[in-house]
This record gives sequence, C-alpha cells and structure tokens, in this order.
Amino acid sequence: MTEPRAVLVFTERQELFYGFTTNDLKDRDMLLERARIAIQYRGTMGVLGLVAVGPNAECRISKAVPKLYVRGIEWAAEVESEEAQAEWDKGHWRSEE
Repeated sequence: MTEPRAVLVFTERQELFYGFTTNDLKDRDMLLERARIAIQYRGTMGVLGLVAVGPNAECRISKAVPKLYVRGIEWAAEVESEEAQAEWDKGHWRSEE
C-alpha cells in the first residue's frame, strides 16, 4: 500500500486544498486526509510558494477535517518539504484589522 503524501490541489472552482493522499497526482478526484482549505494567502510568493514553503501568519487557513473527497482537480503538487508541511499544520488564521 502506498504511504499518504502531502499535496496541494487546485480545483476547477479555484479552491486550494492541502491534505494527505495516496492518489496519483494526475487524478481528477482525490480523497484527502487532514484536509484544509487556503481561504487567503499573502506573502507566499504565489500558489507555488504555498507548495514550497507553506502558508505564513498573513494567511487564512481553515481547521483540518479528517477526510474530504475533492472533485474536479485541475492540478496537484506534492508538498515535499517537512518545514512547509509544519506550516500547513499550524492552520494560520490572520485576524482582520
């Protein structure tokens, strides 16, 4: 059995989800475990910055849900950096000023 790996997926509805999956990155639908959605991301140098270094204190990242089935995936990227994964696990939520 394949070990779950951390991924960031972008859907055709322009949603960004982070979680762990055993699916192939080419799949259009994925089951994500410990899934979160990126509601806002600032200071990350774009979407691929979320893959490379993860979110920061300026972002709004939801709490995790145990399992989420995501459909209509446009692209997916593996989040290999343990440091980036640790930032996702923090679930940053920037307060409105």
